[in-house]
Amino acid sequence: MVFPDLNSFELSSQKHKPLVPIRILSFVIDYFIFAPVISFLVLVFFHSGVDIYQSFPKSAEAQSVFGYLVLGYIILSTFFQALFISFMGATPGQYFLKLRVEFKNKQYPLFLQAWVRQLGFVISFVFLGLPFLKALADENGQCFYEKMTESQLVSSWPIDQDSYFYKAIDLDRKFWSASIATISTFLIALGLVMFWKNYQFVLTSPDSYAKMKNKKKSCTEFVHLESTDRLRYAIAMNLVGTVTDACLDQEADFVLWRNFTDDRALAYFAKFVSSNNDRLEGKYLKQACAEDEESEGCYWASVFVENKFASIRNNSEMSRTLLGKVLLYEFATKGNTKKRTQAFNDLKEYVEFKSVKKYLLLENLNDATKEQDVLASKTSLEDPKSRKPASFEPVKKESLLDSDEIKTLIEDL
Repeated sequence: MVFPDLNSFELSSQKHKPLVPIRILSFVIDYFIFAPVISFLVLVFFHSGVDIYQSFPKSAEAQSVFGYLVLGYIILSTFFQALFISFMGATPGQYFLKLRVEFKNKQYPLFLQAWVRQLGFVISFVFLGLPFLKALADENGQCFYEKMTESQLVSSWPIDQDSYFYKAIDLDRKFWSASIATISTFLIALGLVMFWKNYQFVLTSPDSYAKMKNKKKSCTEFVHLESTDRLRYAIAMNLVGTVTDACLDQEADFVLWRNFTDDRALAYFAKFVSSNNDRLEGKYLKQACAEDEESEGCYWASVFVENKFASIRNNSEMSRTLLGKVLLYEFATKGNTKKRTQAFNDLKEYVEFKSVKKYLLLENLNDATKEQDVLASKTSLEDPKSRKPASFEPVKKESLLDSDEIKTLIEDL
């Protein structure tokens, strides 16, 4: 007896409809062949995104990065599958199992048709695999994406038409069609219900924007500012303790989520300031200078890492910002009184913000407390029996704020 050479499609006089298990097996083989290669290419082309996702998987920017990685994986995998179909007529898994893809319409480029077909294959998973079930109800065994691209998967393996599996599928097509329609209707209704419930949850959840705004939960004083300006103010006030780490982290996440390209470096610097993890701090600082070494965020990162705070005064652009003025004041407290007073007066420009008002009042209060401590220590060292003239009064240190300014700030708060 002479058996046909199943390695050649040309020697097969008939084209058979492939069984569903064979199609599934070809997909599994393709996955094990393509997955390592595509994963390596994604790692090469999107290594920065992979690093961000691995380092901060729960951050806002990681969610966007994950979407881009998935999209890149899909594009690369379908591209290579389309190449195999164009040159070999089948993907590696299909070729191994004696399957072949045929296109009825020859007027379009074969590669383009093959790529659209494979993209349709991937999209079928979005609809919970229902388009795949079309093969069970179709007379030619075509799935939805094959109908769409006028293609058909054929096999050179002869089918035993007396087998139970073949009869169960071939004789009950109406049953499969009705089942697919019923399941599709149920899943569509379920999807609509879940969508509506999720929408209501977003509106009424404790972390919704409306509730946070009404309860003044965080950073509400910066609402009237542009998002990037809010971030700059939040960084400055966080460093002096009048804005919480959670508030600063939220402002940074917002900038990263909305992908304000010019201020991403500043957002990473903000996350460095609000982070409590030493390992993450280093990664945030590195990321602050990864995109643009001339950016504002990279400048502040280098100031903190290299301890170049003295250079702020020489940088005319950065010294005019609130963050620059706060740092100049903080370091001026260790220097002469004239520079300290000048730096403090520069900060009065921002008294419209509650956190800045609180900061100025606290600084004035700290000065008064230190003055009382110094006077108390001096008095305790003096001879209690010694008498002083009735006209004696200790020399008081000049307050950074006069009484009228203090009263005004307290009333505003």
